[in-house]
Amino acid sequence: YKAWQNLAVAFAERERWDEAAAAIVQAVERRPHDALLLRNGVRITAQVCPPWAERGGVVEAALARPPDRAALRAAPVPCAPMAHVIGRFLGAGG
Repeated sequence: YKAWQNLAVAFAERERWDEAAAAIVQAVERRPHDALLLRNGVRITAQVCPPWAERGGVVEAALARPPDRAALRAAPVPCAPMAHVIGRFLGAGG
């Protein structure tokens, strides 16, 4: 997962958001329970997701320490990459 996360960060630093999002999804597949990876995943996928009404709340819930699982479960996430990252985290952590 670390290699995929590092690749995602490298792509993000170059503003290659689609590639960064794809790489962070791969990292999350390998370590879905990691809260730091969730935060990185949401930050990166937010760059490829179009805005929606609840987006700010979703990002805030994911970035909270610890992540606000109830808010993440309750809010709609219509963006596939972000929904995948959040769904895997919630599925892994109960």
